[in-house]
Amino acid sequence: MILKRNGSTLVISDGTFEHNFDFKEFGQMKIISIDSEGFITFEISKNQQPSTLIDFSKRTPTSIKHVSTGFSLLGRGSPKTLGSNASRATYEYFKRAADEYYYSKIILGAKTKKIHLGSLHDESSPIHKIISGIKHFGETQWFDRKMLVKHLEPAQRHGQKLKSTLDILTIEGYLERQESQKRGKPYEQYKKTSKLQTIH
Repeated sequence: MILKRNGSTLVISDGTFEHNFDFKEFGQMKIISIDSEGFITFEISKNQQPSTLIDFSKRTPTSIKHVSTGFSLLGRGSPKTLGSNASRATYEYFKRAADEYYYSKIILGAKTKKIHLGSLHDESSPIHKIISGIKHFGETQWFDRKMLVKHLEPAQRHGQKLKSTLDILTIEGYLERQESQKRGKPYEQYKKTSKLQTIH
């Protein structure tokens, strides 16, 4: 986590997201907890008053709820065309080696979005649930996303979440990817590798 002063503004950043505070309003920052996944939950109070200016423990996962520590850049995914205006989003993937926890950073123009995929060893994490869906396919069977979503819970069918997971599993050697064209559009198929069987 980085704290720096920019003129009359305090900038708090985790390397992916940053939030700015006016020094006139900033009172104190109190760390609430550091969980087993290394995420820090904290609150910022206004001029030493008991009322909380921002309580990160109550914000949504797509906001600056967590400040990530111990992550390194794993790789980048192929850009994806979004909509008829052909805007292209850039995907970057990060990994914390200690517990094989992953998240993706999606950049589209000036906008940045962070999706937590969780740990390979946490059965409740999105990445583990998607792997469970992949395990429905045979050892030599090729599958595409349309085939895969039939084996996934609705929450795991989100396009960006699914693309991020498939890219990460390919980078890490759990999947083999085959790229081609179908009706003039890019088409991707995947096949499990023996390494995927090491995830329980």
